[in-house]
Amino acid sequence: TMNNSFVECEMNEQFGVKIGQFKEPILWEETTSTLWRDFPEKSIATRLAPSRDIGVQIQGKFFKKTLGYELGYFNGSGKNANDGNDDKDFAGRLTVSPWVNDKGHALNKLQMFGFGSQGTRDSTTPSNFSTTDTGLTFLTYNGSVREYGNFDRQGGGAVWAKGPLSLKGEFIGQRVSLERNVSA
Repeated sequence: TMNNSFVECEMNEQFGVKIGQFKEPILWEETTSTLWRDFPEKSIATRLAPSRDIGVQIQGKFFKKTLGYELGYFNGSGKNANDGNDDKDFAGRLTVSPWVNDKGHALNKLQMFGFGSQGTRDSTTPSNFSTTDTGLTFLTYNGSVREYGNFDRQGGGAVWAKGPLSLKGEFIGQRVSLERNVSA
């Protein structure tokens, strides 16, 4: 299966467009290459965030790269999936790097960010909540439970990396409506 397949056009530093299948701009850990992961397994927070999806995104940086944005419109069905719902997902991330241009400053590699997404589900089966690589399951849904209606995610974090040292932290919250089908 295909992971990433997109066309990206950067008009200037303030505005670029990306179209195709790529990672939604939510968690920093999810959108960062595995080359830069500190641990062999992703955090459990990545189970709450979307990964790759088909969509279009605008992005850019302002004020000498101290403020960055990514805003996307996605089909909401996930990687290599047919568009099985009528509603689409919106996602965005705003990144602030106040000292990025001051190479001598101790915090010049600091990035702070906030993100969010919103969409609708048409009675889909929720995924079990488990760790990413080992598959240790924390929450399992009964087969009669379905996601429906609006859902949203929001969160933020900060990343600082200087040479071999780094501090990284992020949080995500998700609100989803669930319904249970009960037979008579």
